[in-house]
Amino acid sequence: MLGVLPQTISAGTPEIAPAPEPSQNGDWCSWLQSKPGTIYKNKENPFLQSLQIGGRVQYQASYVDGEDRNGRDFNDTYSDFRRVRIESKTEFLQFFTIKAGNNRGVKGRRSGAGLDR
Repeated sequence: MLGVLPQTISAGTPEIAPAPEPSQNGDWCSWLQSKPGTIYKNKENPFLQSLQIGGRVQYQASYVDGEDRNGRDFNDTYSDFRRVRIESKTEFLQFFTIKAGNNRGVKGRRSGAGLDR
């Protein structure tokens, strides 16, 4: 058997599909910058141009660890739920803006009282 050699056939360079765009899932920084509280926005509407809601929670916690002047070790934890704030902003009639907010929290607390130990 003379003359039988393997042959390679080529139709050009292979095409490589482009990589998919990275997903934005889990990118909460860009989500926060895109004003997630905007429920409605349309500057062309003659009655209601925008409606936004928002809020804040203030909570603080601490841990203290040390040694007193007699050489005894101590540690303690503190946590304090301070307040919740709910806010809204509405633009309407192409001219007016209303901002409203409501704070709820601990009232009438003595200095240092109300801390959970």
